[in-house]
Parts: sequence; C-alpha cells; structure tokens
Amino acid sequence: MISRCLFAVIALLLPASSLSQSLYEVPQGVETRWISFENPTGAKGQGGTAARGRKGSFFKPLKAGETMTLADIKGPGVIRRIWATVRGVPEILRGMVIRFYWDDQPRPSVEAPLQDFFGVPFARQVRFESSFFSNPEGRSLNCLIPMPFRKRAIGSPCLDRAHGPEDHPG
Repeated sequence: MISRCLFAVIALLLPASSLSQSLYEVPQGVETRWISFENPTGAKGQGGTAARGRKGSFFKPLKAGETMTLADIKGPGVIRRIWATVRGVPEILRGMVIRFYWDDQPRPSVEAPLQDFFGVPFARQVRFESSFFSNPEGRSLNCLIPMPFRKRAIGSPCLDRAHGPEDHPG
C-alpha cells in the first residue's frame, strides 16, 4: 500500500525568550525555515532545486506500516505551521498518523490520525477556516498552533497498517 503525501513544516529558530510572541507575529531577528520532502533540513535557498527551480520532490510515497522522519530540527525553536495535502479517502485520512517528539523524549507529545489532528470529521474534506486550523480549498490541511521546543523537534508521519488501505497508489 502506497500513499502520496505532502507535508511541510515551518519552524522559527529563535531564542526561548521569544516564545510568548503573538500568534501571527514573527519576532525580529528570527530565522524562518520551510521543511519539506524537497528540503528536509530547511536549508535556505534549497527548496525547488530538485528539478531546476520547479518542484521536483514535493511528495513521497508512504507504504502501509512505514514511518518516515520529515523534520528533525535542532532547537530552540517554534513550529508555526504544518501543511499537508493527501488524497481525501477515509483510509488515508484515518490511517495516516502524525507524531511530534519534543526535546528527545522517547514518546511522542503529539500523536493523532491526520483527520483528527486537522479537524476533518468522517474523512469529509470541506472548506473551513478557524484561528488554528484550515482547509481553504477543501484539499490542503493547515495547522497554525505554535509548538515550541527547547532542544529538538522531530515530526514523523506514519501510515498505520490497522487503518491504511492494503494497496493505494496515492
């Protein structure tokens, strides 16, 4: 079973004293990073280089039972946005589990099926917008909850065998 998924994580690398900033305010002097399958380290100027300036590695197939590390960020920092697009089928929305680990903890601090995390009831993707979550076109999922960390953050999507389809081309 294979499913294509697109995840991107925006992390702000900043001093711990800046963690109380307003949700929509980027403090002065911070470095922003866009971490994706195409630019897994978030290195400046490295997005869109896989196909000579076009998106060449914007998704990655994920097989049933497979877990991958999308982001491994050295801190301190704050994850300010998570963006994902997947096919809106119940097996994927329910079977895809996202996990976030903070500061080298052995268990995830965030662990939820994709549809639950992004507020998609009954695997029905519809347009909606709220302060912290949105699905503006009915096909892209956004989370804007600030997630601070001191030393390290790891983001790992997984396609659960119990809920994922047996064979899904994405």
